[in-house]
Amino acid sequence: MENERNEATGSAPTKADEPALTEATIRGWLAELPDWQEEKRQIAEGQDRENLTIFRRGEQFFLVLYPSDPLRLEVEVDPKLGRILVEQYETAMWSKRMGFAWLEVVLTGQIASADVKSLVLQSYHLNAPAATADRGRDIAGE
Repeated sequence: MENERNEATGSAPTKADEPALTEATIRGWLAELPDWQEEKRQIAEGQDRENLTIFRRGEQFFLVLYPSDPLRLEVEVDPKLGRILVEQYETAMWSKRMGFAWLEVVLTGQIASADVKSLVLQSYHLNAPAATADRGRDIAGE
């Protein structure tokens, strides 16, 4: 992922030449992966309602997709990587809904599509049934 910052503003670089990602592109990435399900939901925040699609492996969520403009997603990440992304990109922030180690990314093109794909794949692999069982044993000290 790029490390350079705009010297004038101190903000992270933008990818003006890279179009914002679409839901179809993300679904194309997911089509390459086995063993996942999707579920459409609607959540309420005050008077507002928001549609979303949850992608999961078994009972474990690995991706939440918000069909907004621009498109937004939430993925589970390694916390160290998450801190770097939040510091580096204006369009990456800690998730307000999903909890610890979940990142919300607004897909404006600021973060390269290859890097977003890596985040989605990392979240998918972090939430494999064997991986989540191993994390549970680690926490329990087994």
